[in-house]
Amino acid sequence: MKTYLHKSDPCCSKVILDGAKDLRQIHGDKLGVYEMMDISNSGNVFKLSGSEYYLHRSASMKWVVSQA
Repeated sequence: MKTYLHKSDPCCSKVILDGAKDLRQIHGDKLGVYEMMDISNSGNVFKLSGSEYYLHRSASMKWVVSQA
C-alpha cells in the first residue's frame, strides 16, 4: 500500500495526503490537508487539520505520519 503526497503549494505551507480506496478504508483518518507547523532538523513538520496527526520525515528521511 502506498500513500502519495498529492499536492503541495509552492511555498509548502500545506500538503494534501490522499490515497486509493483501500488505503482510505484503512487509514482515512490520516488523509487530508496538513498545514506546516514547524521546521525540524529533518525538514518541515505538518499537522493534519482538526486532528493530532503529524506528517514529518523519519530518521531515515522517509515521510511518515505519527500521532502526538
